[in-house]
Amino acid sequence: MSTRNHLIRKALGSTYLVYDNCRVNHYAVWCSKYAINLGLPLMHMLQNKALYNWYATQWQLFVEEPFFNDHKEYLEAGIVDPENFQDLFLQYAEAIQSNYPKALLDLIKSDLKTHRNSIKHPFN
Repeated sequence: MSTRNHLIRKALGSTYLVYDNCRVNHYAVWCSKYAINLGLPLMHMLQNKALYNWYATQWQLFVEEPFFNDHKEYLEAGIVDPENFQDLFLQYAEAIQSNYPKALLDLIKSDLKTHRNSIKHPFN
């Protein structure tokens, strides 16, 4: 666990579990949006390890790093202000809701088509 992540969680007044649940919840909302927009099964997206890894990287690059850099003085001083920091942090989390890995989602679509075509139906 990075020091940056620890300082962010401390400022948010959050345990690792609560912080991780927040990230996973944002991932689920993101998956739901693109499952609807692209006609993909939500559960398949939620359980796709490559997709989750991509999202976790986006979270680090576009949520954690900018939040830490913008508030570094306060975070390193150990200021804990959950009410204000949580509101600010959630604004950063919104930044990645419009990002998506087209190539990876296309691969998921292709894999689903292949899987659907290989299923033998008893009435055919």
